[in-house]
Amino acid sequence: TILVNQNAGTTRDSRIKIRNLNLDGNQANQTTPATGEMPVIRLWDVTKCLLQNINVENARDYAGRFLKCTRTEFFNLNSYSSYGDGWSFGLSADSQPLVDCKIDNIHAESCLGTYGSLEGNPQLFVVQNCVVGKISGRDSGGGIKIQDASADSTFDSLLFTGNTNGTSNSGVKVQGNNGASLYPKNINIGQIVSRNAWGVGLYINHVDSVSIGSYMGFENGNGGGSGSNEYG
Repeated sequence: TILVNQNAGTTRDSRIKIRNLNLDGNQANQTTPATGEMPVIRLWDVTKCLLQNINVENARDYAGRFLKCTRTEFFNLNSYSSYGDGWSFGLSADSQPLVDCKIDNIHAESCLGTYGSLEGNPQLFVVQNCVVGKISGRDSGGGIKIQDASADSTFDSLLFTGNTNGTSNSGVKVQGNNGASLYPKNINIGQIVSRNAWGVGLYINHVDSVSIGSYMGFENGNGGGSGSNEYG
């Protein structure tokens, strides 16, 4: 990990500003750790922070992993080439969602999903009381995913363009965890556009409540599975 807050996961840090950086994770020359993760940027248990105008290339597992962040802002984050996922905002395990945050103009492409159990999702969200703007993913193994304990949050637009890695992953997912009784609730999405997903363009499963203003699907279902002509 290139950047991590000093007291990650122990005591809360605050008022950190990280702006205007180009970071290279040097993925091909990293060795996989025996335990733990190695995102290029990690913020864990912070409040009132700012990440802005950050470009990350060649991540080993995540371009950025943000856990238990409150009242923090994430603007203009771009990821190019990751062996795992792109940007990960929050986690349900151990109550680590993002709360009262602002997130906008987040892009990731070429997330391969070849690292460990990661699927190549451009973005992952477990957010509560958050305002999210434009999210886009391209040429990745997985799709944009809103999951688990997400609640009371708005998303302006989710834009996915495929060429995935041959898995059944969908372009956009809103998905709960039925086994853990975690269901996205009061999620409002203005617009979804999904194109060239290997699986379905839009997948919704195990949710409490979600509202979508408009959905457009184009040429999804390229995996050729059953019903692929209807996957748009």
